[in-house]
Amino acid sequence: IEWEGTVERVSWHLSYIFLFDSRLIEIRRVETGCLVQIISGNDMRWIWDGRGANHSQAALEGSRDEIVSREPGVH
Repeated sequence: IEWEGTVERVSWHLSYIFLFDSRLIEIRRVETGCLVQIISGNDMRWIWDGRGANHSQAALEGSRDEIVSREPGVH
């Protein structure tokens, strides 16, 4: 695969791979490597990768009707 930018960081979320460059975020399908989207910007950085989160607390927070998930995700 020929990347659109210079890959500085990589993240995987379900069936997508996110490639981070300070100028862009490149999103591709893991199975095929096909380009899905490029998000352009200036001096872009990955600020949190999910490490340090206490996932065992997720089921304990919220009421029975509303469970709050603290799983890392892309938003």
